[in-house]
Amino acid sequence: MATEDARRLVYVHPSTPVGDASRARLLERFGDTPPTVVVLDSLGMGMGLSAMDSNSDTDTARWANEVIMWLKGAWPGAVILVVDHLPKAGGSEPIGSQRKGALADALFRVETVSPFTRRVTGSCRVTVEKDRRGWFEAGKALFDVTFGGGVPFTIAEADLGSVVLSLGDAVARQRQLAEYVGEHEGCRVEDARKAVNGRTTEFSGIKDTLVAAGVIEHPPRAGLFKGPSWSAFMAQDRQ
Repeated sequence: MATEDARRLVYVHPSTPVGDASRARLLERFGDTPPTVVVLDSLGMGMGLSAMDSNSDTDTARWANEVIMWLKGAWPGAVILVVDHLPKAGGSEPIGSQRKGALADALFRVETVSPFTRRVTGSCRVTVEKDRRGWFEAGKALFDVTFGGGVPFTIAEADLGSVVLSLGDAVARQRQLAEYVGEHEGCRVEDARKAVNGRTTEFSGIKDTLVAAGVIEHPPRAGLFKGPSWSAFMAQDRQ
């Protein structure tokens, strides 16, 4: 990070629950120049510090009101980003109360595309899970972030061809999705993803590949339909 950028960063590491005194200190710290972006890392740690249960809908709503909604009220022009975590065993849903997702205006999933370490460069993908304002469709791969290996991180358009499938061969997965769409024209993207039992990142690459080939169509704000190349694709030798 450049020195001029570092001067703009304010890091706060609270050791007590957020209360009136800490709120007053935050407002005093920024004064007439409010932050443009606020990152809370993480929701689970914050709730734990406040002795609240992240599996409880009531506690989740209470913490969100006391922290997230207060931040939005104090700095209405700021973007509030809240980090949450998925189960380590590869589960697809966030840990704890489902109310966390309902509170957000937008949800973005970050998943590893290729492993990275301090010595090895890798990447992760940012995919849309929810967009209340309708700018992006659920399941859309927004961009890839490359970092690690001692090099600066970079952001680029998602390379759909780089997705590593862990749930089967890509061609078989494409055919499975095409068959489902043929039998359920107009189906929701999420229903199709569940039907082929694919992770969001993997499914996005498969869907976008079929759309680009004209096998299926995905009109804006609509479901999935058979495309002009659907019949030819399904007629191909399964071998």
